[in-house]
Amino acid sequence: MSKSYQWLFAEWLPKSGRQLKDRVMFEEYLNNPREVSPTELLTDIHMPLV
Repeated sequence: MSKSYQWLFAEWLPKSGRQLKDRVMFEEYLNNPREVSPTELLTDIHMPLV
């Protein structure tokens, strides 16, 4: 997951022209780690933007 955050902050955000809102970022887990293998886990990262 840390690679995803690194990419968001180092690559995507600067190129997007957007700015972070002063709000909490959070992760939404789309499947259950008890039911799928680690390589199949899906997570949405919610990044509040201005």
